[in-house]
Amino acid sequence: MEAWEESLEEQLKSLEIRVFGGDNTNATGYSKCVDRVAYFNNRLNSAITGRDKITNMLKKLDNIEKYLDPEYVDCLTLPDDAKLQLITAQEKIITDTVARLEEIEKLKPVLNSEHIKNTPNLSNELLRLSEIEIKQQEEVNSLCSEVEPLVASYNSIIQTLTKQFIQWDDLTTKLEMKSQMAKTKN
Repeated sequence: MEAWEESLEEQLKSLEIRVFGGDNTNATGYSKCVDRVAYFNNRLNSAITGRDKITNMLKKLDNIEKYLDPEYVDCLTLPDDAKLQLITAQEKIITDTVARLEEIEKLKPVLNSEHIKNTPNLSNELLRLSEIEIKQQEEVNSLCSEVEPLVASYNSIIQTLTKQFIQWDDLTTKLEMKSQMAKTKN
């Protein structure tokens, strides 16, 4: 026997000892293992009996194994001609994407500038300015609520004055007409 065969035989014996324990490598070790597997198989079958969701899921395991098989993926891959057609059909999208990526690459120095890098440091300043804006907005709302009745009063006064001027205009017009009639009679 050659040296590599002897080495392989020794490795196999050491593996059998690890699996079956001690020097007990006879058929009883194998039968105990088979009995245990059969026992667990029976327990598993009795546990899932009557549970439709589990049995349906177990039936789908074959499909999942089929889809995960590398040979199945190989049969799904497209031939080179079909791949070429797909790429040529997507040529405009690919060129547009390349153009955008090139533009991003050109703008990269701007993105890496100190102004942009310093943005996290300015978050406290932005928070302070946001608080100031909120306070100013509250002040504006307060002033608006104060000015609104004043504007309503102003509009009311203007409307009253307008009506009064209209009445005075009508009265003046009537008096002028009477005066004109009196002059024409004399």
